[in-house]
Amino acid sequence: MNELDQPGIATTQTSSVGAAWLQDAPYCIVGSCGQASTQVTWPVNFDPPVFFVRTELEVGLTFALVAAHAGSEEKFQRNQNNARRACNTARRFMRRIELSDDEAAELHELLEELERRLRVLASFGSERY
Repeated sequence: MNELDQPGIATTQTSSVGAAWLQDAPYCIVGSCGQASTQVTWPVNFDPPVFFVRTELEVGLTFALVAAHAGSEEKFQRNQNNARRACNTARRFMRRIELSDDEAAELHELLEELERRLRVLASFGSERY
């Protein structure tokens, strides 16, 4: 499998059967394998700042999960700090961008979940090791 066969990336060689997942992808790159030029197309409702904040929160939740299952104090601290950094970044950007009611509700729900998980991690922190 080459790098263009990954989900979220499509080529002009994609069959109609394999193209269904493209409708849900945040973006796709259109072009043929081996061509020097590609064209990036975005869905009509794609908003990069909102996508960035959502991604940052999802990454933060992932770091929190990794921290919760870390096998050492060093890994726990590193992943907890990365989750906290993602939370702070998302919070900072959320204050700067305009959000629809639906976007605000979704992002605030993710932010609250990440903050809840960070509180749990802080409560048992170093006691585990």
